[in-house]
Amino acid sequence: MNSTKSIFSLTIFLFASTVTLAQTTRDVASTPLRTPHISMTTGGFLPIADLNTRYGAFATVGASFGIKTESNKYLGFRLTLITGAEAQEPDLLSNLLTPDGEIIDN
Repeated sequence: MNSTKSIFSLTIFLFASTVTLAQTTRDVASTPLRTPHISMTTGGFLPIADLNTRYGAFATVGASFGIKTESNKYLGFRLTLITGAEAQEPDLLSNLLTPDGEIIDN
């Protein structure tokens, strides 16, 4: 019970301190603001069952940049790189190929 009160008190303290630091002296409601937004992302994925057999583990690395204009329009772009093993799917095109290896068409 004592640890629950400690965790609750710590959470309230941290939340209250971040709210205080997030204040500004500008009148944001009447002043248009132009603000840039920059973010970087990373992630790793480990599929299970059949997907792990076919594709294995893979990771993503990304970055994005955007800017909110004074007229409240948001312009931006995002780049993401996905890395991983070569996908192995035997007999994927077997129903589209002839015994000679040519693709069947109309």
